[in-house]
Amino acid sequence: ILRNGFGDVAEITTVLNASHLEGPLGIGGTRVCINQQNQRIAEQLTVFDPDTRTLAYDGVDGFPSWLRAAGNHWQIKETGTNSARFTLKPTLTVKWWISPVLPLMLLGVRPILRTFLNEVKYFAEHGTPHPKVVQRRAKLAAKATTQAQRS
Repeated sequence: ILRNGFGDVAEITTVLNASHLEGPLGIGGTRVCINQQNQRIAEQLTVFDPDTRTLAYDGVDGFPSWLRAAGNHWQIKETGTNSARFTLKPTLTVKWWISPVLPLMLLGVRPILRTFLNEVKYFAEHGTPHPKVVQRRAKLAAKATTQAQRS
């Protein structure tokens, strides 16, 4: 994920339908993700250091109008033999009027984030996507094939 797989994050999670990298794998490169609602979200790398397993990105397109800014900082640190700590530090800056309902909105995001983290953990531990991810990828591929045949 923090090396060559940044753009291919959809290959290890069920929370995204697709993802790819536009531009260089480095500062300025943009990851484009398609979520389960088929909405396009773009995130631009602001920090990328494979040696320290650190990256950060800012949301640049596809976010709701009430969100002024969104970003995330990831780091993986080895904690021992065959163990590591994966740290995510998301940041959100919202318009003032959304503040009263933001806690409720974040409750809806928690299960998605939990799924993502569990699937990333599985990938890190096994070197392959979680079986649910493999199943979802096959389902999406079959759907795309069927749609192409109808066209």
